[in-house]
Amino acid sequence: MIALGATRSPHGVHGAIKVHSFSGETDHFRDLSSVELRRDGKSIALKVVSVEIHHQTPVIFFQDVETPEAARRYCGWEIWVESAHAAPLTGDEFYIADLIGLQLQAQGREIARVTAVFDGAQAPLLEVAVAAGDSRRLVPFMAPYIGRVDIEAGSIELEAPWVLDIE
Repeated sequence: MIALGATRSPHGVHGAIKVHSFSGETDHFRDLSSVELRRDGKSIALKVVSVEIHHQTPVIFFQDVETPEAARRYCGWEIWVESAHAAPLTGDEFYIADLIGLQLQAQGREIARVTAVFDGAQAPLLEVAVAAGDSRRLVPFMAPYIGRVDIEAGSIELEAPWVLDIE
């Protein structure tokens, strides 16, 4: 499952809800038939009746949500779908969620494993469990710290092993 976006506010008088797309892409929203809304540890499955795109903003009509008041109950929730329904990737792109579980390698040896990814001020931060010991550290996911990312091989090249205080 992957988060596509978040519901924002009611749109019009028929229960539609404006959506913020996390990727900035919107066309893939048109193919949705159902979604899972998540917030505060709760989840709700909803069927999608239709999706319109207004000025690069997806507007979703859900089954049994027919008034602005009903739509307001679902505002502020994340929209989760199977990853097959996410925006298509091109070239060397990948989803941030795909980084979790990858090995962090330096000079051909595994030195840590990615356990989580957090938003940072300049770049995402990889939380890694260091292989030698039980500690966790944060590594900026940007050059000059990170080199090649190989999702298929399950590895990320760490260009600056000194950030983990490992020799």
